[in-house]
Amino acid sequence: MNILSYQQKLNMKKGVMQRTVVCKDGVGRITRIQSRRVASMADPHVCAIKFDITPVNYTDTIRIRSAIDGTIINDNVPRYRQLNSKHLAPVSQGKTRNGIYLHVQTRQSKYQIVMNAKTKIYQQDKSIRPKKTVFQKKGYIAEIITLDAKENTTYSLEKLVSLFTSLDEGVAHPRKAGSRALAGIKSFKDVLGPNAPRLEQSLEKSRHSNPWRPIHAKSDETSYLSSSCGRIAQ
Repeated sequence: MNILSYQQKLNMKKGVMQRTVVCKDGVGRITRIQSRRVASMADPHVCAIKFDITPVNYTDTIRIRSAIDGTIINDNVPRYRQLNSKHLAPVSQGKTRNGIYLHVQTRQSKYQIVMNAKTKIYQQDKSIRPKKTVFQKKGYIAEIITLDAKENTTYSLEKLVSLFTSLDEGVAHPRKAGSRALAGIKSFKDVLGPNAPRLEQSLEKSRHSNPWRPIHAKSDETSYLSSSCGRIAQ
């Protein structure tokens, strides 16, 4: 796989990370992938990511895996690799009404951690319902989404995620709390907050971007931290 171009930007005004990658596979198919991701400042239990995927020069089947992975290990520091690097133990996982969930606990302290996720797919900004299957193994669960993609057509995937733990004050059931949190969120735009001018004043305090304004005011005039590179072989 060759990466033809890569660009990353941090929008300091809106608190959104943006990435654009254009890649080419071994048979010459070129795909452009744009993403925006946000950890909500209005609700610390919610985060979201949106991918815009465009098959630039081909028509074919595309499969997307949207997962929650509780099998991650901590082995980044070589001198600590002889120690136990598995800090999470699986408790339960499965399908929900609108997506999937994963429940794990920390091995020593037994803190409970529950993540819920749901995905929505759009074709040229119109909601579609492609084939979805669920793949899972112990501590890992994913939705496999199959698209019959057409050349130069953009398909968007929105993944909305909630995260609750047993340390959260006033939360007796993290899994139920996660389901409730996602129930009121319909789209990536909902996480960013209302944008209509008539809602600005009444819902100002709930906007994700509001807490970023003091940070943006102290940043440079471009509002972005960016990096880009040319052709990279992988």
